[in-house]
Amino acid sequence: MTHIPLWLRAVFAGLLVMTMALAFWGRPPRRRPRPRTWRRLAGAGAMFYGAGCAALLADAALVSAALVGVGVETLSVVAWLGRGLGGEDDDGGGGGSSDDPDSGDQDGDGDGPPDSWRPSDELAFWDYVSHGDRPREPVAG
Repeated sequence: MTHIPLWLRAVFAGLLVMTMALAFWGRPPRRRPRPRTWRRLAGAGAMFYGAGCAALLADAALVSAALVGVGVETLSVVAWLGRGLGGEDDDGGGGGSSDDPDSGDQDGDGDGPPDSWRPSDELAFWDYVSHGDRPREPVAG
């Protein structure tokens, strides 16, 4: 078995932790990635990770660590690219544009969510859900 110095292992571990942190909490990509791109990368990362697990079962610890490390790095890139796909709870960092139908009401055409939430709207909604179209009957008391 090949001996790897402790300082080199610490550098690799620090690099893995740093790239994972950047993938989840760093700045999202400026452009929306093509789904095919990150799906292929996710498949490659999963294959590296699986090959690393198989190498560990074959008692090749050094090869296993290298393959799992590459898999983790690849999946970190996938997580970072996935942040550029946007969503409703997105912090506005990446993905989407004003002509994107999923990007809310950025262009002001009125198709997005309302500007303010009113409690009366929610009460009317839940009243409709619980009672339907039938008129409400007063409760005898």
